[in-house]
Amino acid sequence: MHRYLISHTWSRLGMLTITLLLGIVGFAQAREADHLLSQADAKTSAAHQWSKTYYLDRAADARQNAAEHRELYAKYIARGLTVVARHCKAIAERYVEIANSYDAIAKGHEDLTKDGRSSAGDLDSGLIPNDEPSS
Repeated sequence: MHRYLISHTWSRLGMLTITLLLGIVGFAQAREADHLLSQADAKTSAAHQWSKTYYLDRAADARQNAAEHRELYAKYIARGLTVVARHCKAIAERYVEIANSYDAIAKGHEDLTKDGRSSAGDLDSGLIPNDEPSS
């Protein structure tokens, strides 16, 4: 009975810790998303610089994910698991596309800073297809 109580207590403490950590991470991500949304209407050089740095960081993260999936691809190929390997290769390729898109957005913010333009509308270069229905 004593072992059950100790085990049960540790289990509950573990779940509470995980719940708290997830809440903290979720809160931090929400704050980052709020800040990013506030930068969508960037009108100052500092705001464009923040956005440029943000997107360059996301590009680096995407490239890291691509590298990890290329490593997984190689390991699965070596083990003869070609179906799983193909998925890893496709994911790696997609992460490279994502990184390139982030780089282009960062470059757009850099150009806006250099050119003295302040409108976020000046950033639109057709990188993201217009998903609005045509009239």
